[in-house]
Amino acid sequence: MAYLIWVVRILLFVLLFGLAARNTDVVHVRGYLGYEWQAPLALALFSATLLGVVLGVMGAVRTMLYLRKISTDSNKGIPAINLDPITDSEVFPVETSKRAPISYRKAGESLAGDEGA
Repeated sequence: MAYLIWVVRILLFVLLFGLAARNTDVVHVRGYLGYEWQAPLALALFSATLLGVVLGVMGAVRTMLYLRKISTDSNKGIPAINLDPITDSEVFPVETSKRAPISYRKAGESLAGDEGA
């Protein structure tokens, strides 16, 4: 299985490298105030992707830190939870063989027990 993963990784790298090698045309990225950046298309796409990943990770880290702070603040007064497995004797204090049957009535008998009513 590990070999298959490495084959897929190498294949993906070769495909992306071939895509980048075929897109070497210079593109002009024009910004505000007359700013202009000239770079190969593959580099411009890679830079935009990298910027998106960095901004996404920064947003996720901010949210994770906020949620961690909330969870630690809310758990300060809560006692520890017992994680020992529950036994059947705790759940069913009566022995299972001495339980009452579900119904005592016979087939065709009414629930009230009187035939004529």
